Amino acid sequence: MKHITSRIVIALLTFIIGTAAAFWFYQSTSSKRCAYDNYFPVGAFSQSDRKVEWITQFYSAMMESPLSCLDEDTEAYRFLFLPSFEPPASVRIWREGDQKYIEVKQLSSVGLPQYGAKDLKVNVTRSITEQEWDRFQELLRKTNFWSMPTEDGRIGLDGASFLLEGYKSGQHHVVNRWLPEDQNYLDACSYLLEISRLEMGK
Repeated sequence: MKHITSRIVIALLTFIIGTAAAFWFYQSTSSKRCAYDNYFPVGAFSQSDRKVEWITQFYSAMMESPLSCLDEDTEAYRFLFLPSFEPPASVRIWREGDQKYIEVKQLSSVGLPQYGAKDLKVNVTRSITEQEWDRFQELLRKTNFWSMPTEDGRIGLDGASFLLEGYKSGQHHVVNRWLPEDQNYLDACSYLLEISRLEMGK
């Protein structure tokens, strides 16, 4: 009887230790993969961290999470549109299995959010069609997005910043352009604005 009891105790301890180890490993890998204050791959931007901090303020105000927080089997793209004279907007599309979705957010005022405000003028999530997803994929291929450099060195004051992120099979890439000269890149970003149904300029 004592022998049986000892075996039960050992089995129970083994289970508890194994469960605790698995939980620790999951928490450890999740925290490394999903850092809510790190929206972009390390070293993506060649300039100082000021640009990253600046962009992060918009994502924080829009209550947007880093794409790196997504499951590796989720494919997603996010366009952050920062015009000089209109409220900033974010358009994110993603695929989970056979389902495709779009989430559109727009702040209520122009420029940087004041005092960390999370005041959204638009906050909509809905399904998109297979044709809309495929059309964007076609436009994205024309840009050679995954091999584009993150920055091209162009900056400006009046105009708009076009920042596009992609997350696929655990790979995260970001491209940022001020008034894009690359027509293919402009077309891809503009298409996301088109299917977002945002009324820009109104």
